[in-house]
Amino acid sequence: MIEVVTRKEQELFKSRVQEHPSYDELLSQVSLLESMVAQREAQDENTDAALLYRKLFEQMLFEVHIWELVRNQEGEILSWRLVGANPAALKTWGKTLDEVKGKLTDETFPDAHAVKQFLPIIRKIFQESVPQVWESYFQGTDQVLSMISIPVGERFISCGVDVTPLRTTERELLEKSRQLNTALSATINSVSRTLGSGDPYTAGHQQRGSLISEKIADELALDPSTIEGIKQGALIHDIGKIAIPSDFLTKPTQLSDMEFEVIKTHTTEGARIMADIEFPWPIREIILQHHERLDGSGYPSGLKGDEIIMEVRIIAVSDVFESMVSDRPYRAALGMSAALEELGRGSGKLYDETVVSALGRVIERGELHL
Repeated sequence: MIEVVTRKEQELFKSRVQEHPSYDELLSQVSLLESMVAQREAQDENTDAALLYRKLFEQMLFEVHIWELVRNQEGEILSWRLVGANPAALKTWGKTLDEVKGKLTDETFPDAHAVKQFLPIIRKIFQESVPQVWESYFQGTDQVLSMISIPVGERFISCGVDVTPLRTTERELLEKSRQLNTALSATINSVSRTLGSGDPYTAGHQQRGSLISEKIADELALDPSTIEGIKQGALIHDIGKIAIPSDFLTKPTQLSDMEFEVIKTHTTEGARIMADIEFPWPIREIILQHHERLDGSGYPSGLKGDEIIMEVRIIAVSDVFESMVSDRPYRAALGMSAALEELGRGSGKLYDETVVSALGRVIERGELHL
């Protein structure tokens, strides 16, 4: 059991107690004794805390290392020198503490070019005086560490977890996703061409509409995944026309009301065809909604405003534009000016005005070649 008060402290206490102390003097001596006891307990607590932190440092499963800054005469950080490292770090490095303690980082890792890679990060840590989380890619190896570095005076503590397996898995998943998307795109293109075998107007319309939609989406700076979904959705947005009699689709004269009502069912028929197919993009919604209009005058559901997804707002504009600038079975092409005028009249009412404006900018720069 640890003595709370040492023999030396006891002697000091006795020397201050007189043979017949007054009450006040006795209280004073009691206070002195309490102070000595508190001081000793604090020392014991500090010792216990130090032992605890040392034990944690040594038994951590991830890397922990302590570095001391090396500065030039102007105070600029040039490098850092190893002060300590736990067993997990030394095991990863394949070195003993005696081999690396006191060495500069580039001496410790000569092939990693650590100063060149990480000096901006270390300077940022001390400029902002806050911990930084970063990833360490060691040149010449496949190892990736996720690091957190904490500034402490002229030193910093770095903790690292090997995330190499995680990053490898992520790369593999991204590659598989890329392959899947490539296969989906090829399938969609095949479906689009198959649809065109019975209705060449629809096939060409979808191909050109896809190109226009992609240009608009690029102009609006949408994210790559959304742009790809718009591109693919536009390629098959009219797939429901497979269920429509071909003589209705290729009729050289104006459709009757009854025939037009049949034509309108291609949106729901297309959505039904795609109902059980999962895509990484909202393909079914694109097919179902592409004739909806902002004011609710479209079909099949009379959706309004934000009920219509952004992908459809883009495809709706490209759909109308492409239809008007191309020959149809029942009329010749109306021309680009007429198409832009029509979209301008409906901008903000039928069509999203930001989409109409984006198409106008693309055309003005001469970037659309149909």
